[in-house]
Amino acid sequence: MRNQFIQAAFSGCRKRSLTIVLLLFSLFLPTFAPPRVARAAQPPGAEAHPPGSTATESIKPDMDVVANRTHSLELELLFQRDPRKSQKSLLAQYLSNLSTKGIFELANELAEEGLLEINGMALAPPLKSRWQAEVPLDQICEMILDGSYDPKFRAFLIDVTPKVAALALQERTQIQKAILAVAQDETDHPNLRRYALLQLRKPLRLQESSETEQVPSPQEDDSTANSLSTIFNDPNSPPGLKGASLTAMRRAEDPAFAQAVSQVLAAPKDHPDIVVRHAVVSAAKSSHPEEFLPHIREITTTTDNPEVYGSSVYALGLIGNRDAVLALVLAFGRHGNERTGTNALRKNYQTILSMLDPDQRQDHLRAAIAAAQLIGLPGSREKLEILADSELSPELRRQASEALSNLNDEEISLTRELLKKLEDE
Repeated sequence: MRNQFIQAAFSGCRKRSLTIVLLLFSLFLPTFAPPRVARAAQPPGAEAHPPGSTATESIKPDMDVVANRTHSLELELLFQRDPRKSQKSLLAQYLSNLSTKGIFELANELAEEGLLEINGMALAPPLKSRWQAEVPLDQICEMILDGSYDPKFRAFLIDVTPKVAALALQERTQIQKAILAVAQDETDHPNLRRYALLQLRKPLRLQESSETEQVPSPQEDDSTANSLSTIFNDPNSPPGLKGASLTAMRRAEDPAFAQAVSQVLAAPKDHPDIVVRHAVVSAAKSSHPEEFLPHIREITTTTDNPEVYGSSVYALGLIGNRDAVLALVLAFGRHGNERTGTNALRKNYQTILSMLDPDQRQDHLRAAIAAAQLIGLPGSREKLEILADSELSPELRRQASEALSNLNDEEISLTRELLKKLEDE
């Protein structure tokens, strides 16, 4: 019951852009219970912080305030005192009077109550307004690296800081180094290390920068790449961490990525399922996905794991060329999973339409005819009629005729609506 008012107030404050990411780290960080040293209590309301902290002021939360649930209790009292007012407006009013330090204290309280993963989005706008003039990045990085804080709070800092703060190139480099340090720390929580890996991005020297900014050296980028390779090659790395390192290697454009992912794809049974899932998706999102297509196709048709199958089908949909469509049709519906294959085919409807041509390879033609029937492809009826009356082999003409008779107008209408949504997005 004590969370009822807080949960209700935060429920209307979520936005899609960050909520998806915040929900992701709730999946990666399911249960944390770090030890905390008991401290002497302070009276409620002791935090009287004016908004507008600067980088020289301490923004680190007072853990006595957190231990006493000071902000949560004051919010509950505020909601009870004025029940006629919107809890969302009361929350916004309360946050407007907090400094960065106070917001971080509330974030820690939410983390300990298990509410930060879902409700942390409400804290982003006030943080953004306080960081317009100056971002206290040194202290933020110190808290990211400080294992005494709740891992969910540290994950929140990793996630929210680059999104709400207008960071210069050197500042982006600074927080990326802190994130990498968390990922490298073998004593830190494995799920937080994994989450940190998934937040790493490509070498900052390849990103746009102004002429006045000093671009990080290639040696610094090489250091990042070497660290990622070390995590992947470490036999003591947990499977989830090893898989996340593949994703990070791709995003960081690590030159060792191709070799690492090929090692997994060539012998998927020698690696944990989560590593294989990261490998197939990372390969599909790489700069040369067609190089990995034969391995992904084989995994899709041979794996005994439904989740590996789903990830492999998704990867084929990302690749989306004609051979990928052929592979999708050949592996369609394994493990009782038709939905992932249907979505992957719908995503590549233009490729399928281009394959419904008498001049195409016969295996591509057969795959395209089957795909058009499977997903009820809009625009395919006319092309199938041409194929049915063409000079193709009797087998292909018969397949085209059967597909025509089995096309479902309702399915075509549904696919048309879904394709429109995809195009709008």
